[in-house]
Amino acid sequence: MTSGTMTNREAIDILRVINPPRENKRIFDKFMQARDMAIKALENQEQDRWHSVVKEGNPKESNNYLVTLEKNKVMEDFYHVPDNEWSTASRIGCSIVAWCPLPEPYTEEKA
Repeated sequence: MTSGTMTNREAIDILRVINPPRENKRIFDKFMQARDMAIKALENQEQDRWHSVVKEGNPKESNNYLVTLEKNKVMEDFYHVPDNEWSTASRIGCSIVAWCPLPEPYTEEKA
């Protein structure tokens, strides 16, 4: 770990090994619940970010993704794992520089 900004992955790794004293079960249980929530939020944040095709490669699963094409154009495209190819971008002859999972559709939260 560097002395600068901590990455999400570094924070997740640290949170996984920290455990408070068990003398007070209620405090211990609340801490563990908060820790698990923090880890899940960091993992979601890590997953939902833009991924560089050059540095990280293409996604591992067939699905729809937001993609950034060369010259910073953004569009939705489908990535097909068996063919190891993007559908629309490859048909129109564009290079994909980054991809990101589509966000969950909006739903009203129940109070």
